[in-house]
Amino acid sequence: MAKKLYPFSMSKHAHDLELARNVLYLNYIDVEGVSPKMEAWAIDRRERLAQILMKSNGYVAWLTGEEYGLAQKVVAWATSYRVARNDERMAFRIQMGWE
Repeated sequence: MAKKLYPFSMSKHAHDLELARNVLYLNYIDVEGVSPKMEAWAIDRRERLAQILMKSNGYVAWLTGEEYGLAQKVVAWATSYRVARNDERMAFRIQMGWE
């Protein structure tokens, strides 16, 4: 029996998946002192996100339930990541007297 596939909007969320792949690389793979277990986890996660990106036709990717769940978590994470980064930038601008 074929697995059920769920549509995921790549036109809206491809940049979220790319952000997660880049942050994983910069924070867990391309640094010294990260445990081998954490590095292996980050590499696996990056590969899974790459597989999701490869399933796209540019507009929609048809994902399995597990892939869809991961993609939804990444979208939520990316939103909170951007909000936190924006808050840091605004605090710096206020501290410098630019706002």
